Amino acid sequence: MTDTGESRSLQSLRKAVKEGRLAHGILLHGESLETLEREAFVLAGDLLEPIAEDSNKKHPTNHPDLFEIRPAGKSRTFLIGEAERGHFPPNTIRRLTTDIQMTSNQGGNKVAIIHEADRLVKFSANALLKTLEEPPENTYLILLTTNPYKVMSTIRSRCFRFHINAPVPPVDNEDWIQWKTDYGDWIKALGNLRAGGKPAVSKAIFGLYGLAARFDIINKSLSADSIATETSSLPENASKELKDAAESRVLRGKLLQLLQEVEKATGDIVLRGSNQTDPESISKYIKTIAKLEELKGLLVLNLKDITAFEYFMLHTLRIWSQA
Repeated sequence: MTDTGESRSLQSLRKAVKEGRLAHGILLHGESLETLEREAFVLAGDLLEPIAEDSNKKHPTNHPDLFEIRPAGKSRTFLIGEAERGHFPPNTIRRLTTDIQMTSNQGGNKVAIIHEADRLVKFSANALLKTLEEPPENTYLILLTTNPYKVMSTIRSRCFRFHINAPVPPVDNEDWIQWKTDYGDWIKALGNLRAGGKPAVSKAIFGLYGLAARFDIINKSLSADSIATETSSLPENASKELKDAAESRVLRGKLLQLLQEVEKATGDIVLRGSNQTDPESISKYIKTIAKLEELKGLLVLNLKDITAFEYFMLHTLRIWSQA
């Protein structure tokens, strides 16, 4: 990030707008969807004509030539949309591509923002592909994703890609800070599991399920606060599908943030004191992180969060208790 709070990628894109050389297909990717959305709206604001003197209405989301589409429902998929009485339903790919083919409302540029573009599957991606290949004049498509390599190659190849750095601050929550401390103590105790016999094994297992249950409670509490903030920013007439998608996005985002901190907490154990040069500890750390990555894959398949996390913890117990 620069002194202005903008990423260097955004500054380059804004310069391209001023010089009239911005590509019509832009893929913004990075660690934080919130940051991607914020910078996409800044870019959209540069491309669109002013809409009012009232500063409260100047945000690009109020502009008649800005079009957005998000994954719908708890499964977070993009709906293609079948015509109903000659019109396509809102928040569908067909509606989006139809809208941006129309003449600009204010005679200037048109901008379409596709949120979470990695959720575009074959049929929805194909429905968008022709528009990316042959965009209407003065039309710009901005795709956002935290998983660029899950965006279909046919879509990626038709966009200019820009990485947006967004260091995520640690979760500032007393219960979570205590959880990470207890998690570290639990892992360190696993090294003496065999010597401690059945009492030590029982304590480790009870500790495992206790940590998993507390993790679930903390995750839900933090997510509830974020969901309230997210949904309050949606339009008053937002559909249930849009609200469900927003909720699902927040739940996954918060969970992945916590898992990143679990990874760091595990690394802190290995890099502390003599462990940092111990090949066995480093090997166990690598195996634990591999299981964390596997856990993220299970979550993409919409496996129940607590079940997936218990799966990870059971494997962590096995890894760190081995001689």
